Amino acid sequence: MTYLVITRTKPDVEITIASGWATFVSPWYDEFFLDDLKAAVPGSARRWDGATKAWSVKRAYLAPFIELVTLWYNAPTIVEV
Repeated sequence: MTYLVITRTKPDVEITIASGWATFVSPWYDEFFLDDLKAAVPGSARRWDGATKAWSVKRAYLAPFIELVTLWYNAPTIVEV
């Protein structure tokens, strides 16, 4: 039996911190990342910008946000503005 294994390379990503929010531009849609994000960060502390495909969380949730981004993508570069 032959198996086809499809993987995608994890891209380098960045989290920008500004005005009390940490923002991550998602390279692609991943429903499992979204499920984990919703479990880790309450709705009142996160927001989605569909135009830029960016998730933002309040700075208080920066640690779990970085952990999730690292798990699903790569360890992010952190940029404070």
